[in-house]
Amino acid sequence: FKYYDYYKINISLLTNYLLIGYAFFLPISKDISNIVFTAIIILFFIDGDIKNKLRFIIKDKVILSILAFILIHLLWLFGTDNFLYAQDKLSAMKHFLAILIIATMVKKEFVLKIISAFIISMLFSEFIAYMIFFGFLEPINNATKENPVPFMLNHSLYSTFLALALGMLLYSLFKKDFKTSKLTLFISLFFTISISFNILIISSRLGYVLLFATIFSMTIIFYGKYLVRAILSTLIVVTIFYMIAYLNLDTFKERIHQAKNNIEKIIVKKDFTTSEGIRAGFWFYSLELLNENPFFGTGTGDHINYVKNKIIESKYYNPKPMLNILEGGTNTGLHADYLDIFVQFGLIGLLIFLNIFYQIVRYKTENEHLKALQVILVIVMLVQALPQGMVYLAPINKLFILLLALTLNLYQNKIDELKIGSR
Repeated sequence: FKYYDYYKINISLLTNYLLIGYAFFLPISKDISNIVFTAIIILFFIDGDIKNKLRFIIKDKVILSILAFILIHLLWLFGTDNFLYAQDKLSAMKHFLAILIIATMVKKEFVLKIISAFIISMLFSEFIAYMIFFGFLEPINNATKENPVPFMLNHSLYSTFLALALGMLLYSLFKKDFKTSKLTLFISLFFTISISFNILIISSRLGYVLLFATIFSMTIIFYGKYLVRAILSTLIVVTIFYMIAYLNLDTFKERIHQAKNNIEKIIVKKDFTTSEGIRAGFWFYSLELLNENPFFGTGTGDHINYVKNKIIESKYYNPKPMLNILEGGTNTGLHADYLDIFVQFGLIGLLIFLNIFYQIVRYKTENEHLKALQVILVIVMLVQALPQGMVYLAPINKLFILLLALTLNLYQNKIDELKIGSR
């Protein structure tokens, strides 16, 4: 039995160290993070005790809400007209299943280390971004000097990751028991400012919105008792901050003017050819489609072809840009989780999706720091789900599941408590 306990402890420790590596590489290398998580999956099965782990997790309402969301993808397969699209949507669900592994393998003493690994990775990413922006490094991957996004597919993904890192840093900055020294306070303040500026210099209008959403999260967490006063103060501070950015950053100013002009085109001409226009067009035609089947939707993966047909049948302004995006392969989407889910699964599916966030908000945890992380996660994910989405988009769905799993009641904690109680 001593040998067995020693073996189990080593498997558990190795898995947790790998989770630290996974959190670090997730924002900067898809290939390395995939290899690391594959090793974690193998160790999960080697560790065994699967039956007890499953008994533990099915009592967790957040995990059950995620399993219900996965289940609807399976049930709505019946009668699907496009199995290739459906396969891709089902494939994304494997990232949600990762919560079963993480929540049952992570140990509470590693939670902060895993979160810290993610933040350090984002600080490394922004360091490279600044080096490119100021001309000290040649652009790498998809980055340009004007839009320095060094490791991710696009600025929308990068801004979402930055917003989550910013939220955690802001929390550590304002939470008194996190301020262990003046040096820690200075470091938190410095990187809070640097990440905020990093969001402003990339060409992501979503990033500008997420910056506000993150600050708003902190308002809810720290000043919820004085909500109206806190919201007004937040609006004033953020408005001043954005005005300074508008007057001093050409990229920010240009993107704001571009957004204003594009929105005017949508309203006046129903012009769905611009970045904002394409997203507005998807909403316009999707809502038309939902009038036909509001409760059950079109079925898993069928929504893309249905929306395509609606666009082709329309007589509005040039539909080609929207069609070009929807013809981008099976991994294409409607650039909004709400639409992708609503059109596929109807009102039933949308409620099941939103129930995940409802269960997170009402989740009972004694650790106020992890509760704060849950609030940040919910606000950032619900906001970015409007123009982008995370359900079918890696690595955002992977990060969401990783951070969420760390905030739940953990299986390894229960095992440790039982061992202590039996002594």
